[in-house]
Amino acid sequence: MTKGIILSGGWGTRLRPLTCTIPKTLIPIVNKPVMERQILLLKAAGVKEVVLAVSVMDDIVKSYFKEGKKLGIKIHYTDEKHPMGTAGAIKLAESYLENDNFFMLNGDVILNYDFSDMLKFHEKCKGIGTVAGKTVEDPSRYGVLIVDNETHQLLRFLEKDEYAPPDGKYVPMPINAGVYILEPEIFSFIEPNKKVSIERDVFPKVANKN
Repeated sequence: MTKGIILSGGWGTRLRPLTCTIPKTLIPIVNKPVMERQILLLKAAGVKEVVLAVSVMDDIVKSYFKEGKKLGIKIHYTDEKHPMGTAGAIKLAESYLENDNFFMLNGDVILNYDFSDMLKFHEKCKGIGTVAGKTVEDPSRYGVLIVDNETHQLLRFLEKDEYAPPDGKYVPMPINAGVYILEPEIFSFIEPNKKVSIERDVFPKVANKN
């Protein structure tokens, strides 16, 4: 059974003063918090259990969602005592996720997407992971995906400070949308008890192996 994990760390400094009293994942969009919208999208795709990886103002997140009964989904929590990075955060939840493939979402991503289509694609391709991308006109402010157009295989993941076109002119390219489906095998690529980035540290290892 596919599960999910949503990362709710980060201070949301660029959104202050909105994030002075609530975490950025609980900022309402049309009267509903960003993370609640994400949970409902996962539920619509058949996900029945979600882990919320919390750190900043974790008590507010836990008080709002509790065990998930209000949304009709089971919610677990993991607590980051200090920043663990995007991969380190899911490593803390390994005991919840180690037996099934799972969605991983950055908790500040605003989207309206049919996750069931993404899951079908992932299961068809039989890879360790699937990365959701979005093509933008100017990718200079984002992490860029270098993809084989025929096989759809992710060849390289370049953070925004790692990519610059030779002539200085950016063209439309797919960027990382902050949504993934991962197989439990991904945990073997993550060192425990360390701050690890899934984009910078883990995906390059997976790409080199496959």
